[in-house]
Amino acid sequence: MATPYDLISLDILEVDPQNVLVILSLYNDDDHMELKLKLTYRQMVRSARLHQCISILTYAYYLEMLIDSHKILKDIIRKTVTPYYRRAAENKREEYLVNVSFKYL
Repeated sequence: MATPYDLISLDILEVDPQNVLVILSLYNDDDHMELKLKLTYRQMVRSARLHQCISILTYAYYLEMLIDSHKILKDIIRKTVTPYYRRAAENKREEYLVNVSFKYL
């Protein structure tokens, strides 16, 4: 019987992980900026209600990427995203990669 140490060692050495969780963005690049923001925000709130931690972090990451990459007007952000989720999106970018990597250890 393999020890937990052996299992973790084999998993780390594996080149192609077997269980990869990929959550794609909900919008196309052609969509209007306000639609992208609303779709991502709604999905993040839904994930929070369902207590889906990885999904919350993923959509917070996408939300922050939208805000940073397009320099969205603050009025649009205020109309669409609550202050709580704005702060969550700003703080979750770095935590996303850490939490996802620890899930598979």
